[in-house]
Amino acid sequence: MLIAIAKIKARSGHIDKMVPLMQENTELGTSKQGHISSYLAKSTEDDNQLLVYSLWKNEAMYEQARKEIKKDPRTKKVMLQLLRHLAEEPLIETYTVIS
Repeated sequence: MLIAIAKIKARSGHIDKMVPLMQENTELGTSKQGHISSYLAKSTEDDNQLLVYSLWKNEAMYEQARKEIKKDPRTKKVMLQLLRHLAEEPLIETYTVIS
C-alpha cells in the first residue's frame, strides 16, 4: 500500500475559500481505481495549514490516478481556483506501508 500526504498552506484569510475546493479536489481522486481512503484535515497549530492524507493499493495505481486526474477538465478548473489561495507550493510526499 502507498500513503500520499499533501501539506497545503493557504494565504492568510483564504482558508474558508480553500476548504471547499480541497474537498472537491480530494473527491476527484476517490473515484479512481486503487483508492482506498482519503482525509482532509486542518492543523491544530496553524489555521492556514491543511493536510490531505490518501491511501492507495499501490504506487502504480496512485501514479495512474494522478495522470488521469491531471487530464480531467474539472480538476484543471479546481486547481486554477486553488492557486489563487495558496501561500506556497504544496508539499507532497509518498510513503510505502511496511506494517
